[in-house]
Amino acid sequence: MAGPSTGTSQEIETLRRYLNGLSPEACAKVAAELEREARAGGRAGLDVVLQELHAGLRGRFPAEQERRELANAPQRLFFQPLGPFLIDEAPAKAPGGKFHASNASAAKSRGRIPRSSLTAVWTWIARDLVPADAKTYVEAVTALMPDDEAAAARLAKSFQDHVLVRMRAALEQAGRDEVAARRLAAQFGAQREVEDLRDIVAVLRARDALAAIASRLPPVIRNLADETMAGVRAVFNAPLTRHPEVFPYALVVLMGRLGQPWQIIRFAARMAETDQAAKIAEMPAAAAAVELAFAELERRAPELGPALRRRDMGTFAQTLKDVHDFVRGFRTELDLAGGSPWAKRLAAVRKDVASLLSDEIAAGSAEVRRLLKPRNRREAAAEPLIPAPDVAAAEDAVELVLLCRNYASEIALNEATQRAMSELNALLDAGTAALIESLRAAGDAERAFRRSQLDLAVALARRVLGDPFAQLLAKSVELATQGRPTEDGRPNETGRPGEQAPSPGPAGERRRVARS
Repeated sequence: MAGPSTGTSQEIETLRRYLNGLSPEACAKVAAELEREARAGGRAGLDVVLQELHAGLRGRFPAEQERRELANAPQRLFFQPLGPFLIDEAPAKAPGGKFHASNASAAKSRGRIPRSSLTAVWTWIARDLVPADAKTYVEAVTALMPDDEAAAARLAKSFQDHVLVRMRAALEQAGRDEVAARRLAAQFGAQREVEDLRDIVAVLRARDALAAIASRLPPVIRNLADETMAGVRAVFNAPLTRHPEVFPYALVVLMGRLGQPWQIIRFAARMAETDQAAKIAEMPAAAAAVELAFAELERRAPELGPALRRRDMGTFAQTLKDVHDFVRGFRTELDLAGGSPWAKRLAAVRKDVASLLSDEIAAGSAEVRRLLKPRNRREAAAEPLIPAPDVAAAEDAVELVLLCRNYASEIALNEATQRAMSELNALLDAGTAALIESLRAAGDAERAFRRSQLDLAVALARRVLGDPFAQLLAKSVELATQGRPTEDGRPNETGRPGEQAPSPGPAGERRRVARS
């Protein structure tokens, strides 16, 4: 397999030039943002980009940040081989929450190590496993950094080999002795972290093999097909990769390089030379790729709810796209007919996602209706302006509907999104006529609130019905604010000067423009 393409090398060189033009503080922000995206399972190839980024940033941090980097260097270098396997913890699921079907399989996925476990493992190493050796290692690495990171990396590799022997012995003893198993769990505080330790040991044991495999894969695989597929299959057909202690982790490395991670499903079908789920399940290598894809889907799907609760629509949009792409990949790359376990597993995830998002769509639509509900004079005079948080919540509700509509078919949301879009269209088109008429006739006490309702309607209409409609609606609102009819300076709809017809609203305005 060839190394990085010319385009990728050019992109890295462009990044280097860009960073050289930034202040140290700005560089640090770029690094922090890319690391956050990498932890969230972001774009393919970030591990390669971050490696280049850290090399360019070395020595350019502000003094305090430089000090923190040096303090963290021993731990960072020790865990460096784990980079492609680290994930952020899946959000905790509240009792009675969604994703019931996913809970069992989300417990532990081989080759996926929560970043939070690293602190617990390092504490165990330094406190319980090899305290004296760990202290010596930390002091030696700190003395070498930042001037000789290459020597520090060699020292870290040697310490990994030393600690690996002790970690394997501790796990083997825990496997034979129930007392030792309880003691190990108590040292960590959670059994899940002991399971993560097993993955850490496996990755460190396969460290050199995985590095060799990674060097033969392109840094970014934008589309796993044709020649690229043939090259990747050649890497995975090599004896080094097919070793049972290496193969599951090599799959994780591959998925991290995929520009479209769902294509690991396509890779499973190509390895098995069939799309029949039952046949793939009988082939351990191909089945492992499918299981990895399910683990990734079941990890990402529960992140939708927390992203909405944080009102982080950017993260929500990307996560929803990822979920949609995995679901579509399962449905198009594999034949899941016949009620296979994988078919049932996929159906359960789709049901959970649809249930969560249908409820969120319904709640958001209800909030928009509440904010744009016509009020009588007494109610309008008593209301303050629509608060900015309520405006933002309404905009997010509309954005949610629009995003879900894009992916409705694969995640079983057609009915919910169609119903919500129909309600929004009616509310923002014909429904604004009453609001415009109320604004035109409003007294001073109620005018500000009524105007705030229509300002919100204009903002939402721009997203739902487009700019031309929103401009017409905004024009009608401005005229109503002045107490003037919509058709300023023209005969009104009755055809009799001096007699004002009911406001046609934006829908009537659109008809007038069409006639003219």
